[in-house]
Amino acid sequence: MRKTATIGVGIIVGVGLLWFAFRDVPFSDLFSQMSEMNLIWLVPLLLIPVIDLVIRGWRWRQLLSPIADVPTSRAFQILAVGLAMNNLILMRIGEFARAVIGAREFGAPTVSVFATVVIERFCDLAAMLLLFAVIGGASSGIVDVRFAWFAAFGGLGIVALLWAGAMIGEGFLKSRWAEWLNGYPRVNQFAQDLVLGVRALRDPVRAGGIAVASLLVWFANAGTYWFASRAIEAARPLDIVESVSCLTVAAAGVALPSMPGAFGNFEAAVKMSLVHFGYDKATALALAAFLHIITYCVMTGIGVLCFYRLGLTFSGVRGALKEKTSE
Repeated sequence: MRKTATIGVGIIVGVGLLWFAFRDVPFSDLFSQMSEMNLIWLVPLLLIPVIDLVIRGWRWRQLLSPIADVPTSRAFQILAVGLAMNNLILMRIGEFARAVIGAREFGAPTVSVFATVVIERFCDLAAMLLLFAVIGGASSGIVDVRFAWFAAFGGLGIVALLWAGAMIGEGFLKSRWAEWLNGYPRVNQFAQDLVLGVRALRDPVRAGGIAVASLLVWFANAGTYWFASRAIEAARPLDIVESVSCLTVAAAGVALPSMPGAFGNFEAAVKMSLVHFGYDKATALALAAFLHIITYCVMTGIGVLCFYRLGLTFSGVRGALKEKTSE
């Protein structure tokens, strides 16, 4: 029942936002804008998603380092599979599937691997907020300074939370307060595996590398808006502040319940941002749809290729997920 409700909400929200994005733009205007794009800008737009995956793969390797010695190439492949599953399957099971597949591939506890995935999401949120705060705060009135300060405090708060979790968790397990866990073997093992998943953040050098990688990921993603706006020759190119602002709004939109691939959510959020920056509705929607199609196809295509390169099967992954959810 809960699964059906989750799927239903995602479809309703996605379809509703898709209608909202397209309702006031004639298809003839949309196709006219997209047919006039300068396709030379496809080159960086095709490369950035690949660079994004490489950086994410390296970052995940750093997070996994206390758990298992994983090559960046293998982390890249499994991460790409998880993102592709998010783009193709309802309920965004890609992140959990990545943890289950990774645990099997690395010979590591699923809880520990899943903890690194959760940390990634917090790192992404912190990096996005801090990037928005720095670039938005330095702008000349494009971003309200109150939003910049709110983003700065939010980002720093998440960083503090991650640091505290890494430090306190390890210390708790070594304290006498954790002795009562010995009477509950399953709970004790869960706690041990969870702390193992956040141990990478205790190393200042490794934590610094993870932070830099997180900022690079979101700066590169902001670059897709910068390049895409130059592909539409009828539009005014976005500057870096506007690109980061669009990225932030898009991330918020995609975080809502959605269909696979966040179709509808992405278009509505990006269109709203671009209209705010002076784009007409047809041009704004054309840019949003153009960018979404490119990134979706590249990310999903790489993920599907890696799925088969790893020798995975849908029945095998489904069975592994059922096994873990029933434990």
